[in-house]
Amino acid sequence: MGKLFAKMREQEGAVNPDNADMAMLNCLRSPSPSVNWTFATPGFGIPFGTHSIFWGPPKSGKSFVANMFAGQLHQDDPDALILKYNSELRGEIQGTNKSLSMFGIDKNRWQELDRNQPDTIFDHISTDVDAMCQAGEKVRMIIIDSSTNIQGRRSMNADTIMTQQIGDNAATLKDGFMQILPIIRKHKIALISTAHARAELDQQEQMRGKKIKMASAWATKHLAEYFCYVEPNQSKDGKTSLLEESFTDDGVKDFMEHSRKFAHKIRFRVTDSSTGEAGRTGEFTIDYDRGIINQYEEIALMGVNLGIVQRPNNQTYVVGSQQIRGFANYVQMVRDNAEVQQYLAKAIMEKNASTRTGT
Repeated sequence: MGKLFAKMREQEGAVNPDNADMAMLNCLRSPSPSVNWTFATPGFGIPFGTHSIFWGPPKSGKSFVANMFAGQLHQDDPDALILKYNSELRGEIQGTNKSLSMFGIDKNRWQELDRNQPDTIFDHISTDVDAMCQAGEKVRMIIIDSSTNIQGRRSMNADTIMTQQIGDNAATLKDGFMQILPIIRKHKIALISTAHARAELDQQEQMRGKKIKMASAWATKHLAEYFCYVEPNQSKDGKTSLLEESFTDDGVKDFMEHSRKFAHKIRFRVTDSSTGEAGRTGEFTIDYDRGIINQYEEIALMGVNLGIVQRPNNQTYVVGSQQIRGFANYVQMVRDNAEVQQYLAKAIMEKNASTRTGT
């Protein structure tokens, strides 16, 4: 190796493969094992210093998923600080003590800001947040919820709503995300932004079965590492547990005799990735009062789907030295046995780390 070439390793921006390996192991995780698995990283989650976009139809659970990542980070790291920019200006409505507690978020290490003007978000990150990190404060995660509701620069200065500002929002988001990219990379901050969905008007895409698309600037697709589609599971399976327990309370009904719904399942799919495999789908259950529940169901299904649990025939499930007959009995055994859950969870992470995309 030449001397001048070797000196490049000491220059700013020089990439060390060993550091890159460590970056893929240092991940932000959620309390949902199947969601963590969808990112196909050896660290079993979202690498710090990357940008993930969660998008989907209205009320699909995008904000919920972002907040559950935040809550898990506070459980994993006692020093982690988190900032959330709420461009829909709902912080004082949604960010109650009860809501934060449900996610496991420590309100002393969490700050939500109701802001929808681009300078109060992107300039704030590139100046104030950068200064905080340089001063030694441990900002580990930023949420922008949602990017779709951030005002365009020209529309902010318009005198009337009747002035059309074609391309204003797209250009604003492109420049804004480019501005903060060096900050999240340098300080290893996990950035999650959410985006709305709009109708797909391209007839060829409609023929492929795509009815909606992400409502965001095309340039943002080049400025994020992960694109994640979030939607409620509206089938019968999405309204019951694996043991066919309904997520309704028959003791409370409305004036149409409909029982109160207290939970449902959400599907989470990484549709595009800059770091490897894409297309994995996970699913978890949310309880409207308790947050994410029934993770044992995710572990039980992943154990079977990943080949960790052996199936010598259609009725038998083999976990280590144990043989269980019948799917319901298998799920109950996983639910009731903490050691089995830990065994399967560890095996799932090891299996994920040994895959081609996880190395």
